[in-house]
Amino acid sequence: MTDKSWKTFEDYEQLLQQGLITCFAVYFKNKGLLLTAIDGPEEEVPLPEDMLQSVTIYFYGLGSVSYGTSDYDSLKSLLNTRTILKKLL
Repeated sequence: MTDKSWKTFEDYEQLLQQGLITCFAVYFKNKGLLLTAIDGPEEEVPLPEDMLQSVTIYFYGLGSVSYGTSDYDSLKSLLNTRTILKKLL
């Protein structure tokens, strides 16, 4: 996962744990991800083209994933895996 995306995911998870938001979702957009809280802020996270392509293929047919779902966990794992592979190669 890119440093910016990691920080953004972490920020939203902390807002949720602190009770400042009740839920958030990650939307798949043309240039990256859009994290948006139902009752709070939203932030766009650009992704490198190859990473965005992997996310788009893996989550084909889904417009978004919500925090706390297995799809959300899969998204974070996919982003981390792509980043690790890129660093190793």
